[in-house]
Amino acid sequence: MEYKPVILIVDDQDADRESLAVILKNEGYNYIEASAALPAIEAVKSGKISLILLDLDLPDINGRFIISQLLEIDPELCIIIVSTTLDMQERLECFKLGAEDFITKPYHAGETLARIKRSLRKFESCKSKQIHCGNLILDPNTRQILSGDQVFDLGGKTFDIIYLLAQNPGKVYSKEKIGQIIWQGFYVSDNSIWVHINKVKNLLTNHGDCAGRIETHRGTGYCYIPD
Repeated sequence: MEYKPVILIVDDQDADRESLAVILKNEGYNYIEASAALPAIEAVKSGKISLILLDLDLPDINGRFIISQLLEIDPELCIIIVSTTLDMQERLECFKLGAEDFITKPYHAGETLARIKRSLRKFESCKSKQIHCGNLILDPNTRQILSGDQVFDLGGKTFDIIYLLAQNPGKVYSKEKIGQIIWQGFYVSDNSIWVHINKVKNLLTNHGDCAGRIETHRGTGYCYIPD
């Protein structure tokens, strides 16, 4: 089944959400709506969102303050800021935090769609194919691991780690490198990485048939070795 991106509209103004919804609906995009920051965060945790149209003037938390949090949940997420007015300093700050682009209200359908399509190209380029580890299938679209009729959902970071290692069999990744790639520069303890690695090892050992293994290179890092 073809995977289609889902766009999240985050704005506390009903009229502004409706304007974007009409544009997206006419173009055939899947979308959902949120009127505040906290529901938006919960929606991103579902793992289904590809792009967010994020208003900064939200009733619970200023949208600028959740950009980093959203990207920590999903590093591949595309974020476009929507605003009536936004000075250059605030634009630069949003760029530094990870925003992809800006759209000014009131919305022009042509420009809005052009900016959305440009940002979604990043999502499409980041999409990868399924990886087979023996009887285990790593599906980056659902971020789940499949084995026959069984579905394993180990959590986002654990999936990211096994997918990273399985993409490059035999390549040793240090804890520091794993932290940089998976956590996008945010601090993560060695113990946290160790916990995730152990989850991967347990999955391969207990549920994988000819699924390979994770080798620990003391003082160096970890690598995936296929059977």
